[in-house]
Amino acid sequence: CTIKHMPTGVISSLLHSRSNEEKTPFYCRFVGVGGDFTCFNESNRAPEKLLFIAGGIGLTPFLAMFEGLSHTKLKVDVVILFACRGDEINLLKDFISSPIVSNIHIFDSTGVNA
Repeated sequence: CTIKHMPTGVISSLLHSRSNEEKTPFYCRFVGVGGDFTCFNESNRAPEKLLFIAGGIGLTPFLAMFEGLSHTKLKVDVVILFACRGDEINLLKDFISSPIVSNIHIFDSTGVNA
């Protein structure tokens, strides 16, 4: 779970302040979380070609799918379109070196070339 800190946000400010403390762990229950956002079908197969389109922390579910694909013997060609700040390019390090990724296009939203 990735929580972006919004300075005026009540919950994100609470969670970020607790993450830096050496106190008793903070536990909370998530309600209404679920879904079937996956590249695998019911028989645990994936299409031969996939296009991942993400921006910022929206890359998170694709990281999980990529990890799953990397552990299979499936022949998959993955193309990634990723809009990010310059420092978020490090999120793609595993994609960049993978033989199943044929192409990566990065849009650096800071205006600096990635």
